[in-house]
Amino acid sequence: MSPAAQHPFLTRELTADEEARARELHERAIVIDTLGALQPTEEYISSVEAGGVDAIGLTLVAERHNFRDAIDWIVWWNRELRHWEKRLVLATSDDDIRQAKDDGRIAVIYLFQSGKPFEDEVGHVELFRQLGVTSSQITYNMRNFLGDGHVEPGNAGLSLLGQQVVAEMNRVGMMVDLSHVGERTSQDAIRASARPVYYSHGGAQSVFQTDRFASDETLALLRENRGNISATGLYHTNDAAVEPVLRSVIDHAMYCIDFLGEDHVSLSTDFLKAPDWVYRNAFVDAAGYLNLEYPGKLLRQRYNWTAKDKFQGYPWFIYPLGIRTYDEYPNLTRELVIRGLTDEQILKIHGENFLRLYGEVVG
Repeated sequence: MSPAAQHPFLTRELTADEEARARELHERAIVIDTLGALQPTEEYISSVEAGGVDAIGLTLVAERHNFRDAIDWIVWWNRELRHWEKRLVLATSDDDIRQAKDDGRIAVIYLFQSGKPFEDEVGHVELFRQLGVTSSQITYNMRNFLGDGHVEPGNAGLSLLGQQVVAEMNRVGMMVDLSHVGERTSQDAIRASARPVYYSHGGAQSVFQTDRFASDETLALLRENRGNISATGLYHTNDAAVEPVLRSVIDHAMYCIDFLGEDHVSLSTDFLKAPDWVYRNAFVDAAGYLNLEYPGKLLRQRYNWTAKDKFQGYPWFIYPLGIRTYDEYPNLTRELVIRGLTDEQILKIHGENFLRLYGEVVG
């Protein structure tokens, strides 16, 4: 961690003793970004290492990707992990994550941000689990075979196929992720799941109103389920003229700690998944869709930007000041210290809570 400096994104400045404590805790913790990003370059991996991040939930597919796209991305990332095997390693158990920390490598957790790759075949869940995918959202923003995403006006619940997929995810050891999922579908999935579920990147509507985040009603069900929510860095203001700051991420974490308990809250960044040129070249078409063309497999991905909590201008996704790159990750520890959390609580929020959940559901 860098020496203490002026931090306008923190609630206040740390004392020298607090700064020393924050450094020690960050180094000791198993620091997990439950939904982040990774690019297989020296610069990017070095930034993750500089930030002391030990594990990253890596998005393989999102809204527009189908079964074949998912297979292609698994093949692509398997090849990259082999190339960077001295610094990156696939993790499919909690022990894998702990071992990666001991070995000085970054644990990579394969996940889907949509259940679309399962298509209409429940058996695909087990297949992808065998290929190393240990988490999947039910939906992304829009409707798929399993249920409604959070932008669907009908707010329909989990489909019959969705119920079967949740049961199969429970059986094979794949985490059920409710990020981007519609409220009724989320609540149905919580009730349907025999195992704890989670939000890999989310927040509380009571802190900031957006359909992307969980209502108190949904959080109450999550509490009964013994699930987990990871406060994320995106969507903390509707005003492009207002710069979001890191302390707003911890506002969500603190609210969820009060609501769910200190054993059920983690952190995530939801950092951009592609190189900067992808976003510089993006554009909004006449129909109001943001068009992105990704590397690896060229795929033009279109997002409907009619939602009130989106920004129509580069860089398109606005991250809070103080946590815009991985080397700034220790600032989260600083803010947790300022909020008065104990050492044990901070270690839980950074990694132990997720590790317990991952071990219970995945193995």
